[in-house]
Amino acid sequence: MRKAILLVAYGAENNMAKDGLAIFERACRERFPGVPLRWAYSSPLVRNRIALRGRKSDSLGKALRRLYYEKHDAIAIQPLQVIAGREYEAIGEDAREFMAESGAKVATGSPLMLEDADAEILARALIADMPENRAPDEAVVYMGHGAKHANSRFYNILAQKTLEKDVGAFVSSMNGDLDAVLNRVNSHKIWLAPLFANIGRHALEDMAGDKPESWLSRIRGAGFECVPYLRGLASGENVAGIWLKCLARALGELEKRGAAEIKY
Repeated sequence: MRKAILLVAYGAENNMAKDGLAIFERACRERFPGVPLRWAYSSPLVRNRIALRGRKSDSLGKALRRLYYEKHDAIAIQPLQVIAGREYEAIGEDAREFMAESGAKVATGSPLMLEDADAEILARALIADMPENRAPDEAVVYMGHGAKHANSRFYNILAQKTLEKDVGAFVSSMNGDLDAVLNRVNSHKIWLAPLFANIGRHALEDMAGDKPESWLSRIRGAGFECVPYLRGLASGENVAGIWLKCLARALGELEKRGAAEIKY
């Protein structure tokens, strides 16, 4: 059995995103030395944009088949996702299709939140990875992606758990009610942070962009001082550590006899 690791991110077009994923890759290589590691990008849009710039990036299916052609027949997939939404389910579908045609073993690591208890763990990690320059009386507002999926409920659980641990820490999502969050903030200064694996267009435009509808503009328009904290979750030691533990469990599944099914 020749094992390999396949990390899956939405995509990385800009240097900030690439640098953030590189930090996580280094952490993976340190944690699992000697295990070959590859990347796949789940967004066709991002892959097309990268291709137009003359660079290559693999889809999940292509990356799996490339690893198999390189004689790796036991692959641990780790998606860098917050919840098990539609994108996570699509990864499972692609992996099952690959296993059916190849006979290889594949195990998939969990997202940051798969069960209710995971929200408690993530809340502690978020607080530990907060901006170092943040004063105790300054608020931090996290912007998540959100989803029209049953598992989007985890954002609300995370918001509750985070606020229980830090009265100045707020979690919402792009389709959430930012005004309701701001009504609960008791400080003049707000740190605005992404609840995304890396710094992509949502973080740069929807969160910290100059357009009137961005969260940065809306927060400043409401009279607050707002400082964007442009660091993705994969760059934070404590949150990244959760994904590394999920990956370790997936690698462990590959050792089990007959383990040839997706592990969520």
